[in-house]
Amino acid sequence: MAVAASYNNYGVLHYNLGQYNESEKDFTQALDIIKSNKQDNGMPYAIVMNNKAMLFQSIGRNDLAARILEESGYCFAQTGKQNIQEPPAFLSNLALMYQQAGKYSEAELIYPGFVNAF
Repeated sequence: MAVAASYNNYGVLHYNLGQYNESEKDFTQALDIIKSNKQDNGMPYAIVMNNKAMLFQSIGRNDLAARILEESGYCFAQTGKQNIQEPPAFLSNLALMYQQAGKYSEAELIYPGFVNAF
């Protein structure tokens, strides 16, 4: 899993440098490694998915970003509250994606879950 984490971190670096195509490739590589280890329902997968969604959001692909965040939310739910910091960040990101996509009623449904996660 260290290799997957390295690809994720590399994706974040490429993202911060504005190299979005490279960033997407890195996040995809990290996800492929995690999937090949049958770990695609846990926290590492969800974190990379969250990062990939933020990438798509930043380039205006909000609907795709929201779908990815929905999938990563399933992974967060599977892990319970093992890492209390990640689910609130995920919920906040998902609500923002919905708002930016004009899906205000969906965003409004998330906030009670966000507050209860603390």
